[in-house]
Amino acid sequence: VRNMARKRAAKNGATILDDDQQILKKAWGLGDCNNKFVIMIVSKEGELVYYHKGEFSKEDEIEFYKAIEPYR
Repeated sequence: VRNMARKRAAKNGATILDDDQQILKKAWGLGDCNNKFVIMIVSKEGELVYYHKGEFSKEDEIEFYKAIEPYR
């Protein structure tokens, strides 16, 4: 998964971070993230603009696109 993320980031210029030592999870109180898909979008100003953990439904997808629209 890490290798895939690195390739994708190199291709599209995004920054993808891996919290394998669970530093962010503990500091931000994210709870159980093991074996879960977690998306966090942070603005250049450092504001958390989107957070999702777990299965990604169609409703979640719509919410995601609304959250990132100002940054496109």
